[in-house]
Amino acid sequence: MSDFPSGRKLKRLHNWLHSHCGYGKYVIDCRYHPCLVKFLDRDHHDIEGISLINGSGMACSLMHCGIEPISKKLAEEMAAFSKTHSWNEYLIKYHHYTAEDIAEYEKLDAIWNFEKT
Repeated sequence: MSDFPSGRKLKRLHNWLHSHCGYGKYVIDCRYHPCLVKFLDRDHHDIEGISLINGSGMACSLMHCGIEPISKKLAEEMAAFSKTHSWNEYLIKYHHYTAEDIAEYEKLDAIWNFEKT
């Protein structure tokens, strides 16, 4: 049996995401930034907003990027923490990464990004 949801479950998920990730709500985007939603395209499942960490734009797909709705309080807390701590500390505290995960990523990043070496 496939892990992909049936048409009915997919429609329920779609409706739930639209109701919890609409204009003026807070979400975590696929870059792990808490963002304020400024636009939601109901037909194409696109969502746009502004990062509370650095003010950059956010453009994601509701169905493909793993958008996670959060409360305003948590979004502001995450943004404040990220501005006073390192990115690695932020990932460990809010996104369940471990120090080993980050060390592994840094090794791979050094291999993939030749201009850093």
